[in-house]
Amino acid sequence: IALDATAGNANAIIKLCNLYQTIRNADGLLTQAARLAAIPDLFPEAQLWLATAHQQLGNRPQGLAHLDQAKTRLSQLDKNQLFRLLGLYVQFHAPEPAQELLDFCRERQFEDELLLELQAQVYFESQNTQGVLDIATEDIAAACTDPAIARRLYYYRGKSLEELGEYAAAFESFRQMNDLARRMQVPSGGADIVQAWRDVSPTEPSPSADVEPSPCRRIFVVAFPRSGTTLLETVLDTQPEIATLSEVDLLLDTRNDIERIGIEYPKGLSALTHEQINQLRNRYTASAEAYLEDSQDCSVVIDKLPLNIMHVPLIRLLFPDAGFILSLRHPLDVCLSCFQQDFLLNSEMAFFTSLAGCFTRYRDVMTLFERFRRDCDLDLHIVRYEDLVENFERTATGVFDFLGIRPDDSYRSFHTANREKLINTPSRSQVIRPLYRSSRFKWQHYRDFLQPHAHHVRALIETYGYPEPE
Repeated sequence: IALDATAGNANAIIKLCNLYQTIRNADGLLTQAARLAAIPDLFPEAQLWLATAHQQLGNRPQGLAHLDQAKTRLSQLDKNQLFRLLGLYVQFHAPEPAQELLDFCRERQFEDELLLELQAQVYFESQNTQGVLDIATEDIAAACTDPAIARRLYYYRGKSLEELGEYAAAFESFRQMNDLARRMQVPSGGADIVQAWRDVSPTEPSPSADVEPSPCRRIFVVAFPRSGTTLLETVLDTQPEIATLSEVDLLLDTRNDIERIGIEYPKGLSALTHEQINQLRNRYTASAEAYLEDSQDCSVVIDKLPLNIMHVPLIRLLFPDAGFILSLRHPLDVCLSCFQQDFLLNSEMAFFTSLAGCFTRYRDVMTLFERFRRDCDLDLHIVRYEDLVENFERTATGVFDFLGIRPDDSYRSFHTANREKLINTPSRSQVIRPLYRSSRFKWQHYRDFLQPHAHHVRALIETYGYPEPE
Protein backbone atom coordinates (compact mmCIF):
# COMPACT_ATOMS: atom_id res chain seq x y z
CA ILE A 1 0.00 0.00 0.00
CA ALA A 2 1.45 3.37 -1.04
CA LEU A 3 0.21 6.32 1.03
CA ASP A 4 1.77 9.72 1.49
CA ALA A 5 2.63 10.02 5.17
CA THR A 6 2.69 13.82 4.86
CA ALA A 7 -0.78 14.13 3.33
CA GLY A 8 -3.12 16.43 5.21
CA ASN A 9 -6.21 14.59 4.06
CA ALA A 10 -8.01 13.04 7.05
CA ASN A 11 -9.04 9.94 5.12
CA ALA A 12 -5.43 9.30 4.16
CA ILE A 13 -4.34 9.67 7.79
CA ILE A 14 -7.01 7.21 8.96
CA LYS A 15 -5.90 4.74 6.27
CA LEU A 16 -2.34 5.09 7.53
CA CYS A 17 -3.53 4.45 11.09
CA ASN A 18 -5.22 1.28 9.91
CA LEU A 19 -2.09 0.24 8.06
CA TYR A 20 0.27 0.88 10.98
CA GLN A 21 -2.06 -0.97 13.34
CA THR A 22 -2.13 -3.97 11.01
CA ILE A 23 1.66 -4.21 10.71
CA ARG A 24 2.06 -3.37 14.44
CA ASN A 25 4.14 -0.25 13.81
CA ALA A 26 3.26 1.56 17.03
CA ASP A 27 5.57 4.53 16.36
CA GLY A 28 3.99 5.15 12.96
CA LEU A 29 0.53 4.83 14.49
CA LEU A 30 1.38 7.34 17.24
CA THR A 31 2.66 9.84 14.67
CA GLN A 32 -0.40 9.64 12.44
CA ALA A 33 -2.87 9.62 15.35
CA ALA A 34 -1.24 12.78 16.74
CA ARG A 35 -1.78 14.47 13.35
CA LEU A 36 -5.39 13.32 13.38
CA ALA A 37 -5.90 14.83 16.85
CA ALA A 38 -5.10 18.28 15.40
CA ILE A 39 -8.32 18.10 13.33
CA PRO A 40 -11.04 19.25 15.81
CA ASP A 41 -13.87 17.06 14.53
CA LEU A 42 -11.66 13.98 14.58
CA PHE A 43 -10.23 14.45 18.08
CA PRO A 44 -12.24 11.53 19.59
CA GLU A 45 -11.27 9.22 16.71
CA ALA A 46 -7.64 10.18 17.21
CA GLN A 47 -7.83 9.25 20.91
CA LEU A 48 -8.95 5.74 19.96
CA TRP A 49 -5.96 5.35 17.65
CA LEU A 50 -3.56 6.75 20.25
CA ALA A 51 -4.91 4.26 22.81
CA THR A 52 -4.48 1.45 20.28
CA ALA A 53 -0.83 2.41 19.80
CA HIS A 54 -0.21 2.41 23.56
CA GLN A 55 -1.90 -0.98 23.78
CA GLN A 56 0.66 -2.35 21.31
CA LEU A 57 3.43 -0.80 23.39
CA GLY A 58 1.97 -2.13 26.65
CA ASN A 59 1.53 1.37 28.13
CA ARG A 60 -1.63 1.04 30.22
CA PRO A 61 -1.73 4.46 31.97
CA GLN A 62 -1.14 6.38 28.72
CA GLY A 63 -3.68 4.28 26.83
CA LEU A 64 -6.33 4.74 29.50
CA ALA A 65 -5.75 8.50 29.49
CA HIS A 66 -6.57 8.64 25.77
CA LEU A 67 -9.64 6.46 26.24
CA ASP A 68 -10.86 8.82 28.97
CA GLN A 69 -10.35 11.73 26.55
CA ALA A 70 -12.51 9.97 23.96
CA LYS A 71 -15.13 9.19 26.60
CA THR A 72 -15.64 12.92 27.23
CA ARG A 73 -16.94 13.23 23.65
CA LEU A 74 -19.49 10.40 23.62
CA SER A 75 -21.98 12.51 21.67
CA GLN A 76 -19.50 12.71 18.78
CA LEU A 77 -18.99 8.94 18.56
CA ASP A 78 -21.02 6.76 16.24
CA LYS A 79 -22.01 3.18 17.12
CA ASN A 80 -18.84 1.61 15.69
CA GLN A 81 -16.63 4.08 17.54
CA LEU A 82 -18.52 3.44 20.77
CA PHE A 83 -17.92 -0.28 20.37
CA ARG A 84 -14.23 0.36 19.69
CA LEU A 85 -14.00 2.48 22.83
CA LEU A 86 -15.78 -0.18 24.84
CA GLY A 87 -13.62 -2.96 23.43
CA LEU A 88 -10.43 -1.02 24.23
CA TYR A 89 -11.55 -0.42 27.82
CA VAL A 90 -12.06 -4.17 28.14
CA GLN A 91 -8.64 -4.88 26.60
CA PHE A 92 -7.07 -2.38 28.99
CA HIS A 93 -8.73 -4.29 31.85
CA ALA A 94 -10.75 -1.31 33.06
CA PRO A 95 -14.08 -2.90 34.09
CA GLU A 96 -15.70 0.17 35.69
CA PRO A 97 -15.64 2.53 32.67
CA ALA A 98 -16.40 -0.48 30.46
CA GLN A 99 -19.54 -1.20 32.48
CA GLU A 100 -20.58 2.47 32.25
CA LEU A 101 -20.28 2.29 28.47
CA LEU A 102 -22.19 -0.97 28.34
CA ASP A 103 -25.04 0.69 30.24
CA PHE A 104 -24.84 3.70 27.91
CA CYS A 105 -25.12 1.43 24.83
CA ARG A 106 -28.08 -0.43 26.31
CA GLU A 107 -29.87 2.82 27.06
CA ARG A 108 -29.64 3.60 23.34
CA GLN A 109 -31.05 0.14 22.63
CA PHE A 110 -28.03 -1.05 20.68
CA GLU A 111 -28.59 -4.76 20.03
CA ASP A 112 -25.43 -6.61 19.13
CA GLU A 113 -23.83 -9.96 19.94
CA LEU A 114 -20.58 -8.15 20.61
CA LEU A 115 -22.19 -6.34 23.55
CA LEU A 116 -23.08 -9.71 25.08
CA GLU A 117 -19.52 -10.94 24.76
CA LEU A 118 -18.06 -7.71 26.19
CA GLN A 119 -20.49 -7.81 29.12
CA ALA A 120 -19.49 -11.40 29.84
CA GLN A 121 -15.82 -10.38 29.76
CA VAL A 122 -16.43 -7.47 32.14
CA TYR A 123 -18.18 -9.81 34.56
CA PHE A 124 -15.36 -12.33 34.17
CA GLU A 125 -12.66 -9.71 34.89
CA SER A 126 -14.69 -8.59 37.92
CA GLN A 127 -14.97 -12.21 39.15
CA ASN A 128 -18.77 -12.03 38.90
CA THR A 129 -19.25 -15.74 38.19
CA GLN A 130 -23.03 -15.72 38.29
CA GLY A 131 -23.15 -12.68 36.04
CA VAL A 132 -21.13 -14.57 33.43
CA LEU A 133 -23.40 -17.61 33.62
CA ASP A 134 -26.53 -15.47 33.31
CA ILE A 135 -25.23 -14.12 29.99
CA ALA A 136 -23.16 -16.98 28.60
CA THR A 137 -25.87 -19.60 28.59
CA GLU A 138 -25.68 -22.60 26.29
CA ASP A 139 -28.69 -21.36 24.32
CA ILE A 140 -27.26 -17.86 23.81
CA ALA A 141 -23.82 -19.16 22.80
CA ALA A 142 -25.34 -21.69 20.39
CA ALA A 143 -27.52 -18.99 18.80
CA CYS A 144 -24.63 -16.60 18.07
CA THR A 145 -24.14 -15.98 14.35
CA ASP A 146 -20.51 -14.91 14.86
CA PRO A 147 -18.44 -18.02 15.72
CA ALA A 148 -15.67 -15.94 17.29
CA ILE A 149 -18.13 -14.39 19.77
CA ALA A 150 -19.71 -17.78 20.45
CA ARG A 151 -16.26 -19.20 21.25
CA ARG A 152 -15.65 -16.43 23.76
CA LEU A 153 -19.00 -17.04 25.45
CA TYR A 154 -18.24 -20.76 25.74
CA TYR A 155 -14.83 -19.85 27.17
CA TYR A 156 -16.25 -17.56 29.88
CA ARG A 157 -18.95 -20.12 30.64
CA GLY A 158 -16.38 -22.90 30.99
CA LYS A 159 -14.11 -20.88 33.29
CA SER A 160 -17.07 -19.87 35.46
CA LEU A 161 -18.38 -23.43 35.75
CA GLU A 162 -14.89 -24.56 36.71
CA GLU A 163 -14.81 -21.89 39.41
CA LEU A 164 -17.97 -23.49 40.85
CA GLY A 165 -16.42 -26.97 40.75
CA GLU A 166 -18.72 -28.19 37.96
CA TYR A 167 -15.88 -29.79 36.01
CA ALA A 168 -17.84 -32.03 33.64
CA ALA A 169 -20.04 -29.12 32.54
CA ALA A 170 -16.97 -26.89 32.24
CA PHE A 171 -15.22 -29.44 30.04
CA GLU A 172 -18.29 -29.59 27.79
CA SER A 173 -18.16 -25.80 27.31
CA PHE A 174 -14.48 -25.94 26.39
CA ARG A 175 -15.22 -28.78 23.97
CA GLN A 176 -17.95 -26.72 22.28
CA MET A 177 -15.58 -23.75 22.09
CA ASN A 178 -12.97 -25.86 20.35
CA ASP A 179 -15.47 -27.55 18.04
CA LEU A 180 -16.30 -24.08 16.72
CA ALA A 181 -12.61 -23.21 16.39
CA ARG A 182 -11.90 -26.28 14.27
CA ARG A 183 -14.60 -25.22 11.82
CA MET A 184 -13.06 -21.78 11.35
CA GLN A 185 -10.45 -21.06 8.73
CA VAL A 186 -6.96 -21.08 10.20
CA PRO A 187 -4.24 -18.93 8.56
CA SER A 188 -1.47 -21.05 7.11
CA GLY A 189 1.86 -20.84 8.89
CA GLY A 190 3.91 -22.66 6.29
CA ALA A 191 5.93 -25.75 7.13
CA ASP A 192 5.73 -27.20 10.65
CA ILE A 193 8.89 -26.05 12.41
CA VAL A 194 9.12 -29.21 14.53
CA GLN A 195 9.11 -31.33 11.38
CA ALA A 196 11.62 -28.97 9.75
CA TRP A 197 14.13 -29.54 12.59
CA ARG A 198 13.97 -33.33 12.31
CA ASP A 199 16.74 -33.61 9.73
CA VAL A 200 18.72 -30.55 10.82
CA SER A 201 21.57 -30.53 13.30
CA PRO A 202 21.55 -27.49 15.60
CA THR A 203 24.22 -24.99 14.56
CA GLU A 204 26.39 -23.87 17.44
CA PRO A 205 27.86 -20.36 17.20
CA SER A 206 31.46 -20.22 16.08
CA PRO A 207 33.95 -19.17 18.79
CA SER A 208 35.52 -16.81 16.27
CA ALA A 209 32.29 -14.98 15.53
CA ASP A 210 32.77 -11.21 15.86
CA VAL A 211 30.19 -10.45 18.55
CA GLU A 212 30.29 -7.14 20.32
CA PRO A 213 29.71 -7.57 24.06
CA SER A 214 26.21 -6.47 25.05
CA PRO A 215 25.79 -3.95 27.88
CA CYS A 216 22.89 -6.10 29.11
CA ARG A 217 22.65 -9.80 29.71
CA ARG A 218 19.99 -11.31 27.42
CA ILE A 219 17.75 -13.97 28.89
CA PHE A 220 15.13 -15.85 26.89
CA VAL A 221 12.23 -17.35 28.84
CA VAL A 222 10.97 -20.36 26.89
CA ALA A 223 8.32 -22.98 27.54
CA PHE A 224 5.30 -24.70 26.15
CA PRO A 225 2.31 -22.31 26.40
CA ARG A 226 0.46 -22.23 29.73
CA SER A 227 3.51 -23.25 31.75
CA GLY A 228 3.71 -20.26 34.10
CA THR A 229 5.86 -17.85 32.08
CA THR A 230 3.64 -14.81 32.70
CA LEU A 231 3.74 -15.32 36.47
CA LEU A 232 7.51 -15.65 36.37
CA GLU A 233 7.96 -12.62 34.12
CA THR A 234 5.78 -10.38 36.26
CA VAL A 235 7.79 -11.32 39.35
CA LEU A 236 11.05 -10.45 37.57
CA ASP A 237 9.65 -7.23 36.11
CA THR A 238 9.38 -5.69 39.59
CA GLN A 239 13.14 -5.12 39.66
CA PRO A 240 14.59 -1.89 38.21
CA GLU A 241 17.65 -3.70 36.84
CA ILE A 242 15.46 -5.96 34.68
CA ALA A 243 13.66 -4.94 31.48
CA THR A 244 11.11 -7.34 30.05
CA LEU A 245 9.98 -7.86 26.47
CA SER A 246 6.70 -9.74 26.66
CA GLU A 247 5.03 -11.78 23.91
CA VAL A 248 6.63 -9.86 21.02
CA ASP A 249 7.76 -12.22 18.26
CA LEU A 250 10.91 -10.46 17.10
CA LEU A 251 12.42 -13.76 16.03
CA LEU A 252 9.67 -14.02 13.40
CA ASP A 253 11.15 -10.93 11.74
CA THR A 254 14.57 -12.55 11.99
CA ARG A 255 13.33 -15.75 10.34
CA ASN A 256 11.69 -13.73 7.59
CA ASP A 257 14.95 -11.84 7.04
CA ILE A 258 16.80 -15.15 6.72
CA GLU A 259 14.33 -16.33 4.08
CA ARG A 260 14.73 -13.01 2.21
CA ILE A 261 18.48 -13.56 2.11
CA GLY A 262 17.65 -16.73 0.19
CA ILE A 263 18.46 -19.17 3.00
CA GLU A 264 15.93 -21.79 4.05
CA TYR A 265 15.13 -21.82 7.76
CA PRO A 266 16.18 -23.79 9.74
CA LYS A 267 17.93 -25.98 7.20
CA GLY A 268 20.34 -23.29 6.02
CA LEU A 269 21.37 -21.74 9.33
CA SER A 270 24.91 -23.07 9.00
CA ALA A 271 25.27 -21.14 5.71
CA LEU A 272 24.86 -17.73 7.37
CA THR A 273 28.04 -15.65 7.29
CA HIS A 274 29.34 -13.72 10.30
CA GLU A 275 28.35 -10.50 8.57
CA GLN A 276 24.79 -11.72 8.01
CA ILE A 277 24.53 -12.91 11.61
CA ASN A 278 25.69 -9.50 12.84
CA GLN A 279 23.09 -7.76 10.66
CA LEU A 280 20.33 -10.02 11.97
CA ARG A 281 21.47 -9.45 15.55
CA ASN A 282 21.57 -5.67 15.12
CA ARG A 283 18.10 -5.59 13.60
CA TYR A 284 16.69 -7.72 16.42
CA THR A 285 18.32 -5.46 19.02
CA ALA A 286 17.03 -2.28 17.39
CA SER A 287 13.49 -3.71 17.20
CA ALA A 288 13.62 -4.77 20.84
CA GLU A 289 14.62 -1.27 21.93
CA ALA A 290 11.33 0.10 20.55
CA TYR A 291 9.42 -2.03 23.07
CA LEU A 292 11.66 -1.44 26.07
CA GLU A 293 11.60 1.59 28.36
CA ASP A 294 14.89 2.79 29.86
CA SER A 295 16.66 -0.46 29.01
CA GLN A 296 20.00 1.38 28.93
CA ASP A 297 19.92 1.41 32.74
CA CYS A 298 19.22 -2.33 33.01
CA SER A 299 21.69 -5.14 33.50
CA VAL A 300 19.28 -7.87 32.28
CA VAL A 301 16.81 -7.92 29.38
CA ILE A 302 14.19 -10.67 29.43
CA ASP A 303 12.59 -11.82 26.16
CA LYS A 304 9.57 -13.92 27.11
CA LEU A 305 7.82 -15.74 24.28
CA PRO A 306 7.12 -19.37 25.19
CA LEU A 307 7.27 -20.90 21.72
CA ASN A 308 10.72 -19.48 21.09
CA ILE A 309 11.52 -22.86 22.62
CA MET A 310 11.45 -24.12 19.02
CA HIS A 311 14.11 -21.61 17.94
CA VAL A 312 16.80 -22.10 20.57
CA PRO A 313 19.61 -22.73 18.00
CA LEU A 314 18.74 -19.48 16.21
CA ILE A 315 18.91 -17.57 19.51
CA ARG A 316 22.29 -19.17 20.25
CA LEU A 317 23.54 -18.14 16.82
CA LEU A 318 22.51 -14.51 17.33
CA PHE A 319 23.49 -14.30 21.00
CA PRO A 320 26.11 -16.91 21.94
CA ASP A 321 26.17 -15.60 25.52
CA ALA A 322 22.37 -15.66 25.97
CA GLY A 323 20.91 -17.32 29.02
CA PHE A 324 17.72 -19.39 29.02
CA ILE A 325 15.02 -19.95 31.63
CA LEU A 326 12.84 -22.98 31.00
CA SER A 327 9.44 -22.71 32.68
CA LEU A 328 7.91 -26.11 33.47
CA ARG A 329 4.51 -27.21 34.72
CA HIS A 330 3.00 -30.68 35.02
CA PRO A 331 2.46 -31.81 31.39
CA LEU A 332 -1.15 -32.83 32.10
CA ASP A 333 -1.93 -29.38 33.51
CA VAL A 334 -0.27 -27.74 30.52
CA CYS A 335 -2.22 -29.78 27.96
CA LEU A 336 -5.49 -29.24 29.81
CA SER A 337 -4.90 -25.50 30.09
CA CYS A 338 -4.10 -25.18 26.38
CA PHE A 339 -7.36 -26.97 25.57
CA GLN A 340 -9.22 -24.52 27.82
CA GLN A 341 -7.90 -21.35 26.14
CA ASP A 342 -9.59 -19.39 23.37
CA PHE A 343 -6.32 -18.59 21.62
CA LEU A 344 -6.12 -16.34 18.59
CA LEU A 345 -6.16 -18.96 15.86
CA ASN A 346 -3.05 -19.52 13.78
CA SER A 347 -1.30 -22.62 12.50
CA GLU A 348 0.33 -23.26 15.90
CA MET A 349 -2.65 -22.55 18.14
CA ALA A 350 -4.84 -24.76 15.92
CA PHE A 351 -3.17 -27.77 17.57
CA PHE A 352 -4.92 -26.82 20.82
CA THR A 353 -8.47 -27.14 19.48
CA SER A 354 -8.49 -30.84 20.40
CA LEU A 355 -7.14 -32.73 23.39
CA ALA A 356 -5.25 -35.08 21.12
CA GLY A 357 -3.60 -32.10 19.43
CA CYS A 358 -2.61 -30.57 22.79
CA PHE A 359 -0.93 -33.78 23.93
CA THR A 360 0.87 -34.67 20.70
CA ARG A 361 2.09 -31.10 20.21
CA TYR A 362 3.43 -30.98 23.76
CA ARG A 363 5.21 -34.27 23.16
CA ASP A 364 6.74 -33.11 19.88
CA VAL A 365 7.81 -29.62 21.01
CA MET A 366 9.27 -30.66 24.35
CA THR A 367 11.05 -33.65 22.80
CA LEU A 368 12.60 -31.21 20.32
CA PHE A 369 13.73 -28.98 23.18
CA GLU A 370 15.28 -31.94 24.99
CA ARG A 371 17.29 -32.54 21.83
CA PHE A 372 18.44 -28.91 21.80
CA ARG A 373 19.29 -29.24 25.47
CA ARG A 374 21.40 -32.30 24.74
CA ASP A 375 23.17 -30.94 21.64
CA CYS A 376 23.61 -27.26 22.51
CA ASP A 377 25.71 -25.79 25.29
CA LEU A 378 22.89 -23.89 27.01
CA ASP A 379 23.25 -21.57 29.96
CA LEU A 380 19.96 -22.86 31.40
CA HIS A 381 17.95 -22.42 34.57
CA ILE A 382 14.73 -24.40 35.14
CA VAL A 383 11.76 -23.06 37.08
CA ARG A 384 8.82 -25.27 37.93
CA TYR A 385 5.48 -23.50 38.27
CA GLU A 386 4.57 -25.71 41.22
CA ASP A 387 7.77 -24.72 43.05
CA LEU A 388 7.13 -21.04 42.40
CA VAL A 389 3.68 -21.37 43.97
CA GLU A 390 4.65 -23.68 46.84
CA ASN A 391 8.08 -22.25 47.70
CA PHE A 392 7.94 -18.74 46.31
CA GLU A 393 10.85 -17.16 48.20
CA ARG A 394 13.31 -19.97 47.57
CA THR A 395 12.36 -20.41 43.91
CA ALA A 396 12.39 -16.68 43.12
CA THR A 397 15.73 -16.29 44.89
CA GLY A 398 17.17 -19.07 42.70
CA VAL A 399 16.09 -17.21 39.56
CA PHE A 400 17.55 -13.90 40.76
CA ASP A 401 20.81 -15.67 41.60
CA PHE A 402 20.92 -17.06 38.05
CA LEU A 403 20.41 -13.52 36.71
CA GLY A 404 23.05 -12.05 39.01
CA ILE A 405 20.48 -9.72 40.59
CA ARG A 406 20.14 -8.78 44.26
CA PRO A 407 16.41 -8.05 44.36
CA ASP A 408 14.62 -5.49 46.46
CA ASP A 409 11.49 -6.53 48.36
CA SER A 410 9.04 -5.40 45.65
CA TYR A 411 8.98 -8.85 44.02
CA ARG A 412 7.13 -10.21 47.06
CA SER A 413 4.12 -8.01 46.20
CA PHE A 414 4.33 -8.44 42.42
CA HIS A 415 0.53 -8.75 42.13
CA THR A 416 0.08 -5.18 43.39
CA ALA A 417 2.52 -3.72 40.87
CA ASN A 418 0.91 -5.69 38.05
CA ARG A 419 -2.48 -4.03 38.47
CA GLU A 420 -1.23 -0.99 36.59
CA LYS A 421 0.44 -2.98 33.80
CA LEU A 422 -1.09 -4.03 30.53
CA ILE A 423 -0.66 -7.80 30.40
CA ASN A 424 -2.06 -9.22 27.18
CA THR A 425 -1.91 -12.92 27.92
CA PRO A 426 -4.58 -15.34 29.21
CA SER A 427 -2.89 -15.18 32.63
CA ARG A 428 -3.76 -11.50 33.20
CA SER A 429 -6.44 -12.20 35.81
CA GLN A 430 -4.13 -14.56 37.74
CA VAL A 431 -1.02 -12.39 38.06
CA ILE A 432 -2.87 -9.42 39.59
CA ARG A 433 -3.87 -11.67 42.51
CA PRO A 434 -1.73 -12.99 45.37
CA LEU A 435 -0.30 -16.47 44.82
CA TYR A 436 -2.90 -19.23 44.91
CA ARG A 437 -2.72 -22.99 44.43
CA SER A 438 -5.97 -23.88 42.67
CA SER A 439 -4.23 -24.27 39.27
CA ARG A 440 -1.65 -26.67 40.72
CA PHE A 441 -2.41 -30.22 39.55
CA LYS A 442 -5.81 -29.10 38.28
CA TRP A 443 -5.69 -32.02 35.83
CA GLN A 444 -6.89 -34.30 38.63
CA HIS A 445 -10.40 -32.80 38.31
CA TYR A 446 -10.44 -33.80 34.63
CA ARG A 447 -8.71 -37.16 35.00
CA ASP A 448 -11.30 -39.18 33.05
CA PHE A 449 -11.12 -36.83 30.05
CA LEU A 450 -7.32 -36.71 29.98
CA GLN A 451 -6.50 -40.36 30.65
CA PRO A 452 -6.94 -41.58 27.02
CA HIS A 453 -4.22 -39.13 25.90
CA ALA A 454 -1.80 -39.32 28.81
CA HIS A 455 0.42 -41.94 27.14
CA HIS A 456 1.70 -39.29 24.71
CA VAL A 457 3.45 -37.37 27.49
CA ARG A 458 4.24 -40.15 29.98
CA ALA A 459 7.95 -40.15 29.13
CA LEU A 460 8.18 -36.38 29.64
CA ILE A 461 6.27 -36.61 32.93
CA GLU A 462 9.02 -38.96 34.09
CA THR A 463 11.81 -36.80 32.59
CA TYR A 464 10.61 -33.73 34.49
CA GLY A 465 10.05 -35.62 37.74
CA TYR A 466 6.30 -35.18 38.07
CA PRO A 467 3.95 -37.68 39.66
CA GLU A 468 2.36 -39.95 37.07
CA PRO A 469 -1.41 -40.28 36.74
CA GLU A 470 -2.82 -43.48 38.16
